[in-house]
Amino acid sequence: MKKFMTREPIKKFINVSDWEPEPEDIIINQINDYVLIPVSKYFNADQTMDYFSVRSKKVYNKIKVRALIVHKLNYFEKFYDTDRELLTVYANIKYLIDCEPNYSKDALFYDLKRYIINGPSISLKMDYMNKDNYRPAKIKFSGTDRLLYYDNTHIAIMMRISLTMTLIIPLLTHFANKRKVQIIDEFLLEIYSYIIKEYEDFVDLFEKFTATCSTNIAKNKRNNAIWNNQDIRAINQSTHAIYSVNNIILNLMPKYIYNDSPVTLNYASIGQVIKYKVTDAGYDFAYTSLSSSDRDLDENSSLDKYEAILVKSDESLFIQNKVNGATTMSRIRMYFGPFDQNEIEFYRKRLLLDDKSVIHALQKELIFNMFYKYFGDTSSSNTITEDDYIVLLLTAKKICLQSDLLVLPCVFSSKIIKYTKKTKLNKKEKDRMIASPIYKMIMEKYNNNKKVEAQIEEWAATILSCEFEIIDSNRESNSTDYVVLPKFPDYVVNEVLKFASWVS
Repeated sequence: MKKFMTREPIKKFINVSDWEPEPEDIIINQINDYVLIPVSKYFNADQTMDYFSVRSKKVYNKIKVRALIVHKLNYFEKFYDTDRELLTVYANIKYLIDCEPNYSKDALFYDLKRYIINGPSISLKMDYMNKDNYRPAKIKFSGTDRLLYYDNTHIAIMMRISLTMTLIIPLLTHFANKRKVQIIDEFLLEIYSYIIKEYEDFVDLFEKFTATCSTNIAKNKRNNAIWNNQDIRAINQSTHAIYSVNNIILNLMPKYIYNDSPVTLNYASIGQVIKYKVTDAGYDFAYTSLSSSDRDLDENSSLDKYEAILVKSDESLFIQNKVNGATTMSRIRMYFGPFDQNEIEFYRKRLLLDDKSVIHALQKELIFNMFYKYFGDTSSSNTITEDDYIVLLLTAKKICLQSDLLVLPCVFSSKIIKYTKKTKLNKKEKDRMIASPIYKMIMEKYNNNKKVEAQIEEWAATILSCEFEIIDSNRESNSTDYVVLPKFPDYVVNEVLKFASWVS
């Protein structure tokens, strides 16, 4: 597009945060509950068609946020979208939302991706606006965890994503209002996650946001004993980190402005959310008096019933882990999906066959180690469903294939027809492992911990001793023959070391 699309230079460039529009520059406006975009003229229709509802998301319906959205849109139209291409897209999609009852969420997301998010012309205009307005800053970082470091490329991408969100919010919230979307945050996160994934070759923002939130929460927990009393609320470090990441994406990114640091805003928000949800939050439940004299027909008092509950196992932790597991799987599906249910059923059938479960201990250990960082603990993953486990299996396979691995993708997704657990490699294979630069890097990280070395060696030795039936969804599902995975020690040892470096 850059070869064919000419761009008039902006005379006396003014940053969007400093721009004060003239009356003729205000073509988009806002009132309570609505952003007003002049699309009725395209259909010679009543001006009520110009009303894009934002009431479905309360944060976006605040007057300052509506004003910020309108200001960015008018600036974009004034200096970059001079041919009003964006207004044409708004007009077409607004008509479909208002006048076509069968216009679905999937159809809306398809149109947003085609015309705005990935639309070659509008996307390029957004690139120009972001490049002109973002001014690189001198950034100092003295820590050791690189996930907590945001360089100018990362921040520029965050601002670019924020601009994309600004352009699509009027359509998203209007659709949600017209179609009575029940869970607005899930609806928005689905398309926002897609936008963020578009930049994953440059930065994994999900991972950086999670690390930022987790670090700040851990620091706060060390100074606030009240964290130890949050089980009743089903809140722990992992669940609160997920909530904080979602809060950044949903409620902060659309409000980024070029004259302020989005990283600073994120940090401030994390602290405020901790106060709001944990340290300064009032107790959610009222105390109930317990009496030993008032009894029911079975001669059980309220105190008797309370004591009966106490002798049961602690269910609050299970509920907490289950919520964390379900929430994490929802994010994984959005981030790595979509997943075809037919493919899930195919793998279920091929993995199960005559056995009672699709889950094998070796594969479960490897796959769960790969995704513990997403769950934030080692317990929540045990609450997921069989479908979720197959989704993790397919995701692990996809990640390995994208990293040009040959053996591990099949190890994760094959049926183990012969299992032999081994703890030691032969001398030649062990020497090859120790000589690897990846091995040396891992051992330096863990101060030459022998347990780490033993675990890596056990994984490699066990894989080499097992027999795997390759499952291929492209083959006939009723085929009774199978192909055994060929294993070459050099590949196995090298790929297990790469795997260990990911999960360590």
